Order: sequence, then C-alpha cells, then structure tokens
Amino acid sequence: MAPPSLNLRPMSRAPGKRPDLVTGAEARALRLATGMSQVKASAVFGICRTTIINWEKDYRPTPKWAILLYRIFAAKRQALITGQRPTVDVD
Repeated sequence: MAPPSLNLRPMSRAPGKRPDLVTGAEARALRLATGMSQVKASAVFGICRTTIINWEKDYRPTPKWAILLYRIFAAKRQALITGQRPTVDVD
C-alpha cells in the first residue's frame, strides 16, 4: 500500500484575503529578528523543526501564537541591545 501523498504546495495568498496571516518570508524575518535558528525556535515552541520549515516555505500558515511569540522575543532581544524597555505591537 502506497503512503498517502501530501499536498505541500505553497499556499496562495490573495491580497486582503487573510490579514491575520503572515507570509513565509515574514515568518522567517520575525524568527531571524529573535536571533533564533529553526532548531532553537522549534525547541522553544515545543514543535518539530519541519513545522517551522513548512511555515517559512508557505506550505502551512504560521499560527497567530507563533507570530506573537516571535514579536515578544524580538522586542526583548532589541531591548537587551538598546537598553530600552521592550514594546510589542500585537495587532
């Protein structure tokens, strides 16, 4: 019996269709702003690295909770660098 085929084509993102989602490139930029590798992010989130890869290649949507955590970690990292209080945009 052959294994089921996975539909791992990039998601189509029509402009204005889902404003709550970010693209894979934006998810990657957010992760890099935290200074985390894919391995580190997967360990922090408690998920497998493949999930991070799927988000960044637009095979799966990046969940809102991950976007929020990326923004929090990036703000804290920036605060450590600049010495100012962190601010997070959560919209």
